[in-house]
Parts: sequence; C-alpha cells; structure tokens
Amino acid sequence: YKVTETGGAGYSASFSGACDSKGNVSLALGDDLTCTITNSALPGTLTVTKTVIGGTADREDFAFSVNGDTPINFRTDGINTFNVDRGTYTITENAGPDYVASYVGCDSVFINNGGSATCAITNTRKTGNLYLDKIIFAGPAVDSDWYFEIRSLTGALLGTLQDGGSINLETGSYTITESTGVLGYTLTSVGGACSTLNGQSATATVGAGDQTCSFTNVRDTGRVKVNKLLDDDGDGTYETSNPAGFTWSLDGTGTNDMGATVSDIPTSIPSVVSHSI
Repeated sequence: YKVTETGGAGYSASFSGACDSKGNVSLALGDDLTCTITNSALPGTLTVTKTVIGGTADREDFAFSVNGDTPINFRTDGINTFNVDRGTYTITENAGPDYVASYVGCDSVFINNGGSATCAITNTRKTGNLYLDKIIFAGPAVDSDWYFEIRSLTGALLGTLQDGGSINLETGSYTITESTGVLGYTLTSVGGACSTLNGQSATATVGAGDQTCSFTNVRDTGRVKVNKLLDDDGDGTYETSNPAGFTWSLDGTGTNDMGATVSDIPTSIPSVVSHSI
C-alpha cells in the first residue's frame, strides 16, 4: 500500500513508523501497523531588490531593514533573498541626503508558509533647477551681454547660461563663472543660491526644487578735475591758478568752476571738456 495525504499547503510531509520515506507500507496477514506523517512548516522567501538612478552611488552603498531590525547591506547585484517565517513584513531604508527612495511591494507584506514576496526599492538622485538672474545698474549694457559657465567642483563643464536660463543639476555645490569682455562694468555681488564671490566666480548650492542665482554688475565710473593756469602778462610764466571768471563743462553739460571735480562719470566713453570765459 501507499499512504498519501491532501491539503497542508505550506508544509512538508515526512513518513515514519511502518511507512518508508515515500509512504509505502507492506501488510502481512494479521499485521496491525502504524504509519506516522509529520508535517513541518516550510519557510517563506523574501527578496529585496535595489535599483539606483543617477548619481555615483552603488547598490551596495544602501542598506534596508525588515520590521525595523538591524540594517542589511545590499549585495553588489542588488538582489537579497532570504528565508523568513510566516508573518507580515515591512521593509524600509534610509536613502541618505542625496537620494529619494520609492517602494513597490514593501509595506505590510504577508508571507505564508512556503510563500514568497518581492520588495523593490528604487533610489533616484535628487536634483534641482538652477535659474540665472543678471542684474545691471546703469549704463547701456543689457542682460544678454553676459553668459555664465556652470562647472562641477572638479572643473567639468556642465552647461552655459544667460539671464533667465536654467539648468537641472544634482543637488550639491557647483562653480559659476561670469564672462568678461563687457567693458565698463564691475561684478560687485552675488546672491540667492550663489555665495563666496571670488573674482568672476561664485559657489552655487543646489537643493531639491527651484532656486535662483543672481549676479550684479555696476557701471564703472570715474572723476574729472579741470585746473586752469593763466599767464597774466604773456611772459611765459603762469602766475594764476584756477582764476575766477572761468568755468568748464563736460560734453556741454554743467557749469563748473576751474579746479572743481565732477564725479560719477561713466568710464570707457570719450568726453569733451570745454571752457568758457
């Protein structure tokens, strides 16, 4: 005879007593035999997978916890499989400051005896949009006269922007350099997402979401002072300096005494000094 059983999903069966390991039993005339079937719960299988999108992190740089227990590092192939008892499981991880984690099949997952479940965790590198704002004080220049190079801290060129332009970057720090060649202006300050102005360059700190970096240029100015020397008697010697009765103007604008100084004059523009008696 062969002894079999039905049901018992999630359990293994083993035979003992009068039955052999396959449930076979031989009866002779007058035999009174006992065949024992022992059922043992089968372990469940939990698989946790890791996918990393963007950035420089590897799968093994992340660790997950099952029901809040001690963190487990991901394997290099991003697939961790292990046996678990019958029960409900929640899988979480600390994605770190630079990544955001998304979960599929990881919350309150019930695994029966002999059952299986897969939790998939995807980590995506955080990014932000950096906008460029050019601010000019005075003069004929326009915002589009300048362009800006965005580089990584290692010097790799990531993009070139003009006023109002934007670039999507991974969160972190970058170097932005303003172009030169626009005569008569000085870069005086940066603001918003930019700081630490050094020459024509500033440090941009990019976080998740949108942020703006501003560069402010001010028109260069100078001063003009006109002195008048007068030879009163024509002997070739100047006896009088800045005499009264004489005035001067710049490009026909204003009336200034000799020896006076006019300030805030835009540089790089030829001007004509005229005087009157």
